[in-house]
Amino acid sequence: SIDSQLLQGDGLANQEAEAVHKDGRRIRLSVTAWPIRDSLGEVTTICLIARDVTRHWEEDEARALLAAIVESSDDAIHVTDLDGTVLSWNQGAQELCGYTSQEILGKNFCLLVSPERREHLQEILRSVKEGSDVHPFDVTYQRKDKSVVEVSMSVSPILNADGQVVGISAI
Repeated sequence: SIDSQLLQGDGLANQEAEAVHKDGRRIRLSVTAWPIRDSLGEVTTICLIARDVTRHWEEDEARALLAAIVESSDDAIHVTDLDGTVLSWNQGAQELCGYTSQEILGKNFCLLVSPERREHLQEILRSVKEGSDVHPFDVTYQRKDKSVVEVSMSVSPILNADGQVVGISAI
């Protein structure tokens, strides 16, 4: 047990625990503890630091839920950087286009459209980079097997905490 571990002289670092806050809420804690010994080496006191990490834990849970929603969506959802390099690719995109994540990540998104439509797509990416709203539009995707499919696409800027456009999502 943790008590015997501390009494034997071993410390704990960043152990997770649950507790009840004085207002009755359940909270998550990160606990670090270490024994303090007297001059004879006996453990006389336990020093404990407990940090409330509830908000961090809830944010992680929310991110995990959002990632699960995106991954399990039947819609093709992908993310690119500002140059059009694919950073994220869900199962729906794989089923629509035929490329696995391993095959498409790091490649430019424009390989999915016919050469005559690439300039139009580049214009749309430039508009999103500048923060302009882009209404959904139709585009022809070229699948890995070279067949084509008409899709309606929505693109949106991805903003960082400072409100700067750092990426582009496409659904």
